[in-house]
Order: sequence, then C-alpha cells, then structure tokens
Amino acid sequence: MMSSTSGRAESGASASSSAGSRRGVLLSLISASVLLTRPSAVGAAEEVKLPKEYRQLVKRLSEGLSESIETEASGASEAEVRRAADPAKEVVREFVRKWRDNPRISSDITHAEIKEALAELGEFYLAYGQRTKLTPPVRESVLRHLKAARSALPEEEGGSGKVLGLF
Repeated sequence: MMSSTSGRAESGASASSSAGSRRGVLLSLISASVLLTRPSAVGAAEEVKLPKEYRQLVKRLSEGLSESIETEASGASEAEVRRAADPAKEVVREFVRKWRDNPRISSDITHAEIKEALAELGEFYLAYGQRTKLTPPVRESVLRHLKAARSALPEEEGGSGKVLGLF
C-alpha cells in the first residue's frame, strides 16, 4: 500500500517529468532549426507573395515565443513559463514541418527572421541546457528577430481602409 507522502512524491516526479519532456520537445524543435543554414539578408530582401496560412503562422509564432520569453524575463515561476510556452511549441513544430525549407517563402525576410530567432534559441539551449534562463543579450536579440518578422508581414488583404475593423 502506498502512503500519501510517497503518492505525492510520485505525482510530483510525474509532473516534473512531464514538464521536462515538454521542454525536451521544444528544445528538439528549436535545435532542429539550428542545423539549418543561417538566412541570408540579401536573398531575403526580394518581395514574395506570402500564403495566408504562412502569414498567420508567423504572427502566432512570433507572438507566442515573445510572450514565453517575456514571461521568463518577468521572473515568473518555471511552471508559468512552461504554460506560456506550450502554445508556441506546436506553432514551432508546424513552422519546422511545413515552412522551414519551403521554396515559396524561403527568400522572404519574415522567414529569415524566424529562422534566425529559432537558431539563436537552439544554440543557447544546446550550449547551456534547456532549463537555463535566457541571458539579456540573447533574449533581446531573439525578441528583435521576432518583432522584425511580425512587422515585415504585409497588411492583411482587405484590411487597408478599415478603421479599428469597423468600416
């Protein structure tokens, strides 16, 4: 028969193991992008008609990762940081799976900025471990890349001329 103390210890170990496996998955996804070649700003300068699905993904990815990074920087607990990172994890997976090597968007600046942000995160976590908090220089650099990707997205079609989405 298991005592309530040992049951709680096993439950805590299970939760810790679950959090560790989630971090491991995110680390694996980010690390995979490190293996990619660094994007070239020269090739990324040409204008590309971006698919709507890709534009939406870039927006979700940049917002999700930014929120996770900012949550960590605010001094939140590890559990809060992991909760904030969970939505970004699936979006990173989708980017790696569908768009990482897609020739339709590979020359766009948004693609270059996202790949650079993921590469920097991957390099940091490979060097220092997945539980290490980002250093301020790495954090600021990644946030700059994510912001640049978000701001380089073209306006949504039909969005110009609308005031606060009302007209």
